[in-house]
Amino acid sequence: RDGYMVRCFDQWRMWTKIKKLLGYHLKFCNDSVTFVKCDLRKAFDMWRRGDLEFSHSLSHLDFGRLMLKNTGQARELEALAEKEAHASTMINHLSLQRDDLLDHYVRSQKLALALLKDNHNKGKGQAVERWKDFKRVAVKGDGELQVYHAVGEIANLKTRMAQLEKDNSLLAAENEDLKQFTSDGFVIAKNVQQLSVEREKLAVEVAQKVSSIEGLLGQ
Repeated sequence: RDGYMVRCFDQWRMWTKIKKLLGYHLKFCNDSVTFVKCDLRKAFDMWRRGDLEFSHSLSHLDFGRLMLKNTGQARELEALAEKEAHASTMINHLSLQRDDLLDHYVRSQKLALALLKDNHNKGKGQAVERWKDFKRVAVKGDGELQVYHAVGEIANLKTRMAQLEKDNSLLAAENEDLKQFTSDGFVIAKNVQQLSVEREKLAVEVAQKVSSIEGLLGQ
């Protein structure tokens, strides 16, 4: 029974290998007739057989032709070496230019940041100056308004003083006419005294307003 199982296993392995081989050949045949894969297959075969065909063609040449071919290939190698050296020189030159461009780029970035900082500081300074000008104009306007109100109050006080002086003159004239009447004269004298006191207060207020106006004008 064990020998039978071994033979069955070997037979199964053989059929598996045959199946894989058949699958490979079927895929090869399909690729050979496919539009793109057939070209790739042909190119690969030409590349693989190229060295063999070249060596086979060299075996039929005489020594002179081989020397000429060798000389031509040596010249081609020298030309390729010169091209490679020139390309290496150009690469080095381009590398140096790239390094210079990177340095200039870094410097330009630094200069741009410095210019941005200067513009920012300049903008802040201009904003502060404008704020100072606005504040100066506002203070000046407030001072002018205060002076205007003070001048109006002084004018009103002067008008009131003139009216009081006029009333005082009238009362004084009446006092001269009514001196014979003691009681009336006493009342009138009291009124005149009150008017004089009020006139003195108004004179003090006028002096204070004048001093405040002078202070505002000085500011």
